[in-house]
Amino acid sequence: MRHDSQRGGSVRETRGIVLLEVLLAMAVFSLVAIALTVALNRIGVLAAEARMEAYVAEQVRSYLEERSKAPGIQAGVTTAGPDEKGVTYTVRVEPLTLKNEAGATLPGMLRVSVEAAWTDGALEQVVAAETYRYSLLYGG
Repeated sequence: MRHDSQRGGSVRETRGIVLLEVLLAMAVFSLVAIALTVALNRIGVLAAEARMEAYVAEQVRSYLEERSKAPGIQAGVTTAGPDEKGVTYTVRVEPLTLKNEAGATLPGMLRVSVEAAWTDGALEQVVAAETYRYSLLYGG
């Protein structure tokens, strides 16, 4: 007759090992689930930031086009906002001195710049764009 210890351990020891394996598997699964949750959360945050940056970039482009083509454009600074997403826009129109290849100054040139600023958590974000405008081109 054989004894339990000769067959690889008692039933009680086998159940203990199986229980330990189940607990270890649950711990590994929990770690993987936590890592996946953290990664998915980060992806969501990055997607929201990308959407906000795309929104602001489009608004800056729109402001720049609108202001640079406005008839009767004058030098100065205007501020708009904050809008529904908390973005403040600053438009600057400044005289610009440019010279052609012959060295003559080009009259009526303006620099139009738009700056958008908003707070993303604790960080202030800024997007800016600029263009040059010949003030007589659009009736100004």
